Amino acid sequence: MAVRHRLIRKPPEDVWGVLSDAEQYGDWVVGTSEVELDEGRWPELGAALQYEIKIGPLTLHNRTVVRRSEPTAVLELEADSGPLGTARIAMELHQPGPS
Repeated sequence: MAVRHRLIRKPPEDVWGVLSDAEQYGDWVVGTSEVELDEGRWPELGAALQYEIKIGPLTLHNRTVVRRSEPTAVLELEADSGPLGTARIAMELHQPGPS
């Protein structure tokens, strides 16, 4: 399991605003295009997006499902890439303490 931390100098509410906007999914997930809502209301539990990822001459048709959603705090996704398998992505948003 890979773990990556990223400092974003914005309040968790602002970051959640981007993560919870299905139309912006392609802006923060590299390589995606043609994003559309497949099921539910993004980012509620069970909601899903369909999208394409282009790798050279290949075009993959992927789907990402929300597995956990706690507004302004936690978003967990399961990305299904068909023959390439699935990935679980967990994001926790924290307000940084004083420096």
